[in-house]
Amino acid sequence: MKSHLLKNTALSGLLCWMLVFALSCEQGEVIEKIGNESITTAEYEDNYNTSVELATRYANAEKSTLYKLVCNPSLAPNAQARDMALQLAPGVNYQQFRDARIVEIVAEEEGFLDRPVVQKILEQTRRNTLAQLYVTEKLWERIKISEEDKQKTCQELRKEDPARVGPLPLDDCLRIAEGILKTQQSRREAQKVFDEIKEKVKITKNEEFDREDYLKNGLELYTTIKTEGGCADVDGESTDPETKAPAAQVPGF
Repeated sequence: MKSHLLKNTALSGLLCWMLVFALSCEQGEVIEKIGNESITTAEYEDNYNTSVELATRYANAEKSTLYKLVCNPSLAPNAQARDMALQLAPGVNYQQFRDARIVEIVAEEEGFLDRPVVQKILEQTRRNTLAQLYVTEKLWERIKISEEDKQKTCQELRKEDPARVGPLPLDDCLRIAEGILKTQQSRREAQKVFDEIKEKVKITKNEEFDREDYLKNGLELYTTIKTEGGCADVDGESTDPETKAPAAQVPGF
């Protein structure tokens, strides 16, 4: 009986040790502790992988093109792409991740996330980000770049910027050309893609509801904004800022 009990105890101990070992491997090594939270290599690597995925989607670029830019930020076609590439350097990326975690931990401890307005802002941010990611992915499926177009754009880039693009191997030049062409096509095709998405949803207008009047006069907060902001109707003249506002854009563009 005693021998059987010892065997069970030893077996339980071994199973517990194996479970702890498996969990520690899955979570990675501890980089540092922030407050009571342990920041692990697994957590950071997941964050870094996500950062790369976001960058490829926002830049509408193949990963091979993004990798080239990370290694050679000076080849970026604009300042925004250059900053994106620089932020994927692990030292920079980890510092941003670390700073965000510090703020997140303090915010959670202070109950900041429990505020209803914060929850609404986070939900709205999620909705807008989802729309941007989805439209971008649908654009990827639509965009086609021919080898001839890439060759032509590469030659133009070498002529326009011989110091930077001239010495590049052909494959690198073609990748950069492809990225530029994709950006141009995205701007042209974005509205078409968005219109196709809207066609998949049935929208039924309430004919008894005056949406235009509601948006102009029915929002209590907007009425307050116009009154206190100095653009309310005065002597029959309207200084409504909506007449000067840019047209609505495709999500993410």
